[in-house]
Formats: sequence, C-alpha cells, structure tokens
Amino acid sequence: MPDFSDQFENFDRALAQSPHYRPAEAKRFSMNARTGIGKLATTSTALGHWFGLLTRLDFDSRLFGIEEARLEPIIVPECFSPLTLDILAQSNEFVESVIANARKAGIDHITAPVKTRDSFALIVLQHAGFTMSDTMIVHAIDLATFEAAPRTSTIRQARSDDSDALERISAECFGSRRYNANRFNCDPAFHPAGVESLYRQWAVKSVNKTMADEVLVYEMDGAIAGFITVSMTSNVAAIPLNAVAPEYQGRGVYTALVKAALAMLKERGASTVEIRTQLANLAVHQTWRRLGASIVDAHHTLRCRIATS
Repeated sequence: MPDFSDQFENFDRALAQSPHYRPAEAKRFSMNARTGIGKLATTSTALGHWFGLLTRLDFDSRLFGIEEARLEPIIVPECFSPLTLDILAQSNEFVESVIANARKAGIDHITAPVKTRDSFALIVLQHAGFTMSDTMIVHAIDLATFEAAPRTSTIRQARSDDSDALERISAECFGSRRYNANRFNCDPAFHPAGVESLYRQWAVKSVNKTMADEVLVYEMDGAIAGFITVSMTSNVAAIPLNAVAPEYQGRGVYTALVKAALAMLKERGASTVEIRTQLANLAVHQTWRRLGASIVDAHHTLRCRIATS
C-alpha cells in the first residue's frame, strides 16, 4: 500500500467530492482521521484512490468482549462499468489493506455502514466477505411546517423512578428480532445478553441525560406504555431511541409520543428533527410520512469477523 504524504488532504478532497456524505459527516470524519481517533487506510489502484476510516468502538468492545471497530466512511472510485476480474482484484486490494489495519490494531469484528446509493462500495465489501446486518433510513421533518397541538395528560417528562420500566421496554423491543431486527441482534458476534444490556443502559443513560437531553413517557392503564428520547445540537434535533411496549403497540402511542416530542423541540427552537429507523419498521415510516417528513439519507450496515491468521 503506497504511503501518501498528503493522504489526509487526499482524504478530505475525496470526502468533499463524494455525493454520499453530508457536510457534518465529512467534517467529523476528517477530524477523526487527523486526530488519530480513526485509522485511515488508503490504497491507490488503476481505478483511483480508495479510503476507509477504521475506528475502535470502546463501549461495544467492553460490552461484548470482542474488539469491535466501525469502518466509516468508505470512499471508493466511481465505477459503473461491468465488474471484471481486474476490477474485483483492485477492490480486494483495498479491503485487504483495511483488514491488515484491523489486525494490527487487534480488531476482531468490523461494522461497516454503506450508503445505499453507493452500489460499488456495497459490491466491494460483499465480494470480500462482508455480510448484511440491517438497512437504516433517516427521516427529517422541517418544524416550520409542523403544527403542534397541546400535549395530552397521558404524556409527561420521564423521572428517575421510570428507569426500570424504560429498561424493560427497551430490552424487550430491541433485544429480540421479534419486535425489531437491528444490527446487534442480527449479528451472531453479539451475544443476546449483551444486546439487551446495551439497550437497557441506553434507556437508563437517556433518563439521566447522559445520552439524551430529554425523555418523554406515555402512561396508560397506570403503566408506562412507551417512551421517546430527544437530543438537540444547535437548531437541529434527533430522536435517538424510542419504543412502545409490545402489549401497547397499535394503539396510537408512538404517534402521540412523536407529536409531543416535535412540539417540545419546536418550542425550544429546533428547526429540523431527524430520526433513524430500520427499513423493516413500516409503521414508523408511515407515521413520519403522515407528519410531513422526508427521507434524507439511508445506509446498509455490513459486518465482518476478522480471522486470526
């Protein structure tokens, strides 16, 4: 693999020219590469320059007992021609450089998000042995077009004593493929107890405002039927985690929570709200479409277990 003295400049240029990464993403990736948070793999072939940023995931590694890393972004040369053996050999050269970096860093497992429009990057990874875990869709809504209604008495801000209920709902909804097929419970590298623990901790850390700015809960029949978390950066907000207990699904709980969260965020000055959800979550997509949201991004999540030799 050639050692480019100006690899970061080439990387930044490729990021800026890529149609697949939004400006905020490009800025974050550039910073991670330059500060050493991620290890940059670069390859040059007849097709052009290839880049992959490999970042160790500390929390995931501790939780699952394996050395886990994220490969993002993946920037490959444009290629719309027929996939010849020569082209595939060049793509393998790039992936081999990424795997070599992973082995040097002691990485056991790689998770790789690939933008859905980037068909060549998807082919490159799949040809090299990566397999699919899930597909994520990003919806965004312009709050200027959203007409907020008064919050119902069934919805309130979460309290610390709600943590146990939110833990249970989060673990039940996301720990099993029965209710949500995600990149964790669809990957045999992540043991079920660890997946449940991840979502339990996520819910608790949202309530104590470590992983969210606010949490709303929906009460029904004297119990918490569901919850929604929100985080806000400047005037852009996100909904990182939300769930409705299985026994209360299909009763309008999710829609009510979303409307209440959007109203709260609009009141606090947010202009745009984004939510990520799996492609298979049709009810979620339908809710956001009814509220006026549009799809702004999407990616496949692939995975690869690194062989020890």
